[in-house]
Amino acid sequence: MTDTDLIVPVELHALVANRAVRTDKDRFKRWSPMFTMMLNEEFKTSGEPEPYENERDYWTGTDFEGIHLQWQLPEALTTGFIDPDSGESTFPLVPNRWLVVRYATLRGTTTAAGWVVHSDYLSSNRPDADTIWDGSNSYLNPHADTVTTDRIGRAHDLATGPWSEPAPRPLFLTAIGSGLPAFAAFAPYHRNVFLFQDTLQDLRGPVDNYPPDATLSYAVVGWYSDDEADILRTAAGIPGLLPPGADAGSPADVLESLGWKAPDGMPGTIARTRYAGTALGIDWQREGLVPDSDRPDGTSVKVAIGHSTADAAAALVSRQTRSSRNGDLVKALFHGQLETMDSPDGPEDLDELLRRSWFSGSEGGYVWRVVNRPAEQGTDEPAPELTQPVWLDELNATQLQYDEGMAELARLQWRVWSLWWLRELPEKRRPKPFDFDERAWGEKISALGGQIGTLRDTLDELRDRIPYAEHPDGLPASIEEFAARKALPETQELKRSPQPSFYRPADPVVVMEGSGTTQPLGRPDEEPLPCRLPSRLLTVVRIGGDAVSPGPDPLAPDLTGLPELCRPLIAELAVLDLAARTDAGERSALHAIVQRPSDFTEGPFPEYTRVWRQPWLPMYLQWRIKYCATPFRSGGSGADGSDNWTFDGGGYRWSGVGVPEGDGEGGLRWTNFAGRSFLTPALPYVLREQTKRKLAGAPDELMGHLRALQEDVEKLDILSQTLDGFSDWLIQQDGTAQVTTDRRILDLAGQSNHVPDGAGDRRQQRFQPVRAGQFYFTELHIIDRFGQSLRLVTAQQSQPSQFDPVRADSVTPDPDRPLFQPLPGPQRFIQLPPRLLQDTRIRFEPVHHSDDRPLAAVSSAPDPVGDTPMAGWLLVNHLDRTLLVYAPDGSPLGELRVIHTAGGEREIAWNSLPHARYDEPADFQDVYPHVAGFADELAGRDADTFDLLMTTIDRALSRITDPAPEEDRAPARLIGRPVALIRARLGLELLGPPLTDPAWDEALEPHAQEYPDYRWAVRLGEYERLADGLIGYYTSEPGEKTSYRRLHVPVQGRDTAVYTSTDEGPYFSLIGTGAGVAMPARPADRPLTRYLTLLACPHTAVHATTDILPVTALTVDADITHRALAAIRASFRLHPLLAPVRAEEPAGRSDEHEPADHGILMPHPSALHGAWSWAEPLVSGDGPPLWTDLPILPADDLSHPDDPVPAARAGYLQLHPRAGGEGETR
Repeated sequence: MTDTDLIVPVELHALVANRAVRTDKDRFKRWSPMFTMMLNEEFKTSGEPEPYENERDYWTGTDFEGIHLQWQLPEALTTGFIDPDSGESTFPLVPNRWLVVRYATLRGTTTAAGWVVHSDYLSSNRPDADTIWDGSNSYLNPHADTVTTDRIGRAHDLATGPWSEPAPRPLFLTAIGSGLPAFAAFAPYHRNVFLFQDTLQDLRGPVDNYPPDATLSYAVVGWYSDDEADILRTAAGIPGLLPPGADAGSPADVLESLGWKAPDGMPGTIARTRYAGTALGIDWQREGLVPDSDRPDGTSVKVAIGHSTADAAAALVSRQTRSSRNGDLVKALFHGQLETMDSPDGPEDLDELLRRSWFSGSEGGYVWRVVNRPAEQGTDEPAPELTQPVWLDELNATQLQYDEGMAELARLQWRVWSLWWLRELPEKRRPKPFDFDERAWGEKISALGGQIGTLRDTLDELRDRIPYAEHPDGLPASIEEFAARKALPETQELKRSPQPSFYRPADPVVVMEGSGTTQPLGRPDEEPLPCRLPSRLLTVVRIGGDAVSPGPDPLAPDLTGLPELCRPLIAELAVLDLAARTDAGERSALHAIVQRPSDFTEGPFPEYTRVWRQPWLPMYLQWRIKYCATPFRSGGSGADGSDNWTFDGGGYRWSGVGVPEGDGEGGLRWTNFAGRSFLTPALPYVLREQTKRKLAGAPDELMGHLRALQEDVEKLDILSQTLDGFSDWLIQQDGTAQVTTDRRILDLAGQSNHVPDGAGDRRQQRFQPVRAGQFYFTELHIIDRFGQSLRLVTAQQSQPSQFDPVRADSVTPDPDRPLFQPLPGPQRFIQLPPRLLQDTRIRFEPVHHSDDRPLAAVSSAPDPVGDTPMAGWLLVNHLDRTLLVYAPDGSPLGELRVIHTAGGEREIAWNSLPHARYDEPADFQDVYPHVAGFADELAGRDADTFDLLMTTIDRALSRITDPAPEEDRAPARLIGRPVALIRARLGLELLGPPLTDPAWDEALEPHAQEYPDYRWAVRLGEYERLADGLIGYYTSEPGEKTSYRRLHVPVQGRDTAVYTSTDEGPYFSLIGTGAGVAMPARPADRPLTRYLTLLACPHTAVHATTDILPVTALTVDADITHRALAAIRASFRLHPLLAPVRAEEPAGRSDEHEPADHGILMPHPSALHGAWSWAEPLVSGDGPPLWTDLPILPADDLSHPDDPVPAARAGYLQLHPRAGGEGETR
C-alpha cells in the first residue's frame, strides 16, 4: 500500500445506556438546538434553550438504550483561527464521513456490523424529504440566501447495502456547526454527525425481548469526501493557522502547525488524512447495574467561589489544609510570582496581583510623542535632547477626539440596536400592559441613525489626520508617512503609546474539586498528537503468551465504496478486541497491553487505545441563583441620599441597609438568574505551565521541590468556570446565541455580542449599573458531553439553604449584617461588593509643574523645567536642622529653618540659598507656584510643626524602599534622600456615555442615570508597602486652587499617636481610609478632576486604591529625576568660620599652565562625591543677595607669613556635581 494517507488518532467515547442508566431520573440533563423557534416570528427565542428549560426527556424511553459512540475531534480541527485582517475567526472543515464498525461477542460467537455516518447530510438536499423528521439535528441551511432551518446528519446501515457516495456538493461542516461553540462537543447537538447510537437491536435473537448480554468493541474511521477539503490542503487558506515561515506545501510544516507529530520516515507522498479511534471491551448488560465511572457522588465535590480562579482556589486550599500560607502559594504560583512570597512587600504585591485578576481590561486610547531613534551600536555619544514639535499637541488632541468619538459611537450603536431588537420582537414578548407607539420607535431609531452617520463622518475626518491602519502590520508605514509629511528628522521617530486601560469587573468564579475530570485542558506543546502511516500499523500483539498478528482479511461488514485503509484498521480492531476478551488473571490481556505497550506489541501503538470505562466527561456548569441587590446608594445622588457601603481603605463593607423590599424570602426583592458555561481544568493547566516555566531557570536546590510540585499539580482533579453572563444579566444584556442580524440594521449598529433584555416580565427588571448584592444557588449541576448530570444543589426542600460552599474572603458577607432576620443557612450567601459595570479607569497621572497641563513626552523634554511634573525638591539637612528647597530643575531656592523671634517665640523662617534668583517665596509664585505655596504656608508656623514635618519625612524615608541607591551618585545624596513635590491629577473616567436601561419602559426615552455622580473613595499611598513612595499630599476640592494649609499623611498604626495627640494639628491630617478624596466616575465630556501635590520619594511609585478598580501606580520618568538631582548643590550653613582667603600665583615654573592658588583656606572635605566650594553673601541692595564662590584650599602645617589675617565669615559650604553631573566613583 502506498503511503498517501496519514492516520490521525481520535478519542472514541462509548456510553452504555442500559435500563439502569436510562431510568435514573437524575442522571441526564439534555437539550437540543431550537433554530425553528429562533426563526419563528411568534417566538424569536435563543438558538439554544435557556438553562433548565426544554430539557428533553426522550432518554427515559427504550429508544435511548444501546451504546452511544462519540468521537472527539482533534483539538486543531475544533480551534478557530483569527484572521488578522478582518478580525473574523475561521474554523477548519472537519471529516464528513465516518465508518463505525462493531465487533460483538455473544454466546461464544463474534460478529461484525457497520454503519456509515453521513455527517453533512442535509434534509434540504432531498426535495421529497419531510424536513421536520428527516435528518437527526436542527440546523441552519449553510447554502441558503436567507437564514433557513434545516436538519443535519444521518447513518447508513451497511447491512442494508453498500455505501454509495452521493453527488458531490461543497463541503461546509465545521466544529461549530451553525454557530454553536458546543456543536462538536455536546452529544445531543450532533447525533449522526459526530455521534452514533448503536441500539443493538440487530443482536436480538428470535426469543430475545431486548439485546442480550455481549462484549462489544468499536472502531471509527473518518475521512473527507472531497480530498481537496482535507486539512493538509486547506491549511494555507485559513488565516492565522500557519506561522510565518511555514511551507504550506510541506505536510511536515502543516502537521507541526496543527500540533500533530509526523511519523518517523514520513514519505513525501502523503496527500490526505484519515481519522481512527477505538472503544474496546464494552460490557453490555441490559439488566445490569449502572457501569462504574469517574462520576462522583455530588456530596463529595467541594465547591469554592471567589472573584477569580486564584481567589476561589486559594480559599479552597486554605480550608482543606488549614493553612492560609498554602492558599497564598496557590495564588503566587497561579500568577507566576512565587518569588514574591519571600519579598518584603510579598503580601501586598500578591494581593495587588490577585485583585487585578478580578477585572478585565480594554484599550484606553493612545498618546503620541517624538523620541530619538535608538543609537547605532558601537557609538558612545548620547542622542541629542529633543524639543517636542508644535504639531504634537494638535496630533494628541485629534487622537483624543477620535478615541472618545469611538466610545460614543459604540454607545449610540448599542442604543439603536437595542431599540431595533425590541421593536422586532413579537407582541407576546412585551410587558402587559404596554402602549407601543411604532411611529415613535421608528422616529427614534432614525434619529439615532442620523447621529451615527454624522459621528462616522467626523471619525473618518479625524482618522485622516492621525497615523492609522486597519491592520497593525500597516501602522508603522502610516506613522512613517505621517512623520515624513511633518518633516521629522531621520534621527527622530514618532511613537504611539497606550493610555491607561479601562476596566470592568469579571464575573464570579466557581472552582470544584473532586468532580471526576480525567481530560486535560489540551495536549501539552511538547507532546504533539502522534500520527501513523498505513504501512506501519500494529504488526504483533501478545495475548496470553501468543503473538497474534492482524490478518489481511478480518471479519468486517461490506466495505464496498469505502477507503481501502478501513480494512487494515479493522484488522487492528479484531486483534485488540480479542485482547479485551481474553482473561489474564483478574483482568483482561488488554490491561497489560495498555500499561506496557512496548512489551506486548510491535509497531506504532495507536494513541487513545485504552480499556473501556463508562465515560464521565464534564463539560458544562449549569446554575440557577437568586439575587438580592444591596444598592451602593439610596435616595439619589444628591444631599438627601446616603451610601449603603463604606470604604475601609482596602474594600467596601455593607452597612446592612438599603435592601429593596419585595415579596420574596425575608420580605425582600429577589430576581432569578440561570446560566450555563463551559467547564475547564484551567487551574491545573495554569499551575502546570507556571511550574514548568519556573523549572527552566531554577537553581539546583529548588529543582526537586518544583518537580514534586509538578507531580502534585498533574494529579489535581479541579474544574473551574466563571458564572458567565452574570454582569451582563445585571444590566439586562443577553449574550446567548440569537438569530442572525438583519443586514438593514447591521450596517448601522455594527456587530454586537448581546441583545437587550427588555424584561417583558416586569418582575425581572433589575438594571443595576453599579453591581452590589448577595446571591445563593438554588440549583447547581455539572453536565458532561453526553448530557450526564451531577447534582450539587437542587431546588428541593431545604437543599439550597444547606449548601455550604467555600467562600473566599472577598465574597463572604459580614455575619453581623445579615440580609434579614432570622437568616436560615447564612453559609450559602455570596456577597458581591460594589463594582461599576461600565468600563472605567482611574486617571492618576503626573501633570506639568506649573499649569497642570498633561505631559506629552516626559522623558524626552530637553529642559526639566519645561515639561516636568516636579514642582520642587526638598532635602532634609540634619546637620543644620533645615529643610533645603530647590526648583524643579534642581536650582537653589532657599531653606526653611526654625529661628527665635524677638518675642522669644520659635517659628519657621525662610532664607534664600546661595545663587538663588529669588529672595522670598512670593517672588517665585508665578514661576514655581506650588513650591512657593508649600514654602509660604510653612513660613511663620510654630517650631512644633517644623519638627513634626521633619519627623514625618524621616520616618517615611526610613520605611520606603530605596530601589537602587548605588545607581544614584548625585552629590545631594550626601545629605540624605531627596524628596520631590510632584504635581498630579486624579479622576475616574467612564468609557463613553453612561449606560442606559434597555427595559421596555425605559428603552425609548431612558432616564438619566445617577451613578455617574456617586462618589468613590480613593486612598492614596500604602503605608504598609515598602515600595510605596508617598509621604503626604496637598489638595483641595476639584475646581479650587490647591491649598497647602494641610498635609495629608498615610501614617498608620502606632505612628499616628504623634498626630492624634495634637488633634492632628492645624497642619497635618491622617489619610485614614481615603474618604477625604472621593471622586465620581464621569464620562470624558464632563470630567471632574482633582489636582494634587504629592510629597513623595521620586524613585518609588505612589499607589491609588479604590477597590472598584485595580490598584493604580503613579511614577515619574527616571530621566527627569536624575537630571534634576544631578544639578542640586547640597548646602551646609557654616558660621562663624575663621579663615583667610589666599590669592597668589603658583610658585613653580613649568611649561604647563597651573591654576592660581586662590581660595579660602580651611580643612578640605572629601572630594569623593563631587566638588566643594565656599559661598558667602556680598552686601547688595534690594532683592536676593549677591554671592561669591571661593574654591576650598586645603589647610596645611606650613608657615604662610604672607597670608591675610583670618576673618570671621558666615556662608555655606556647598557640594555640587563635577562636570558630567556625577561625583567620582573611586
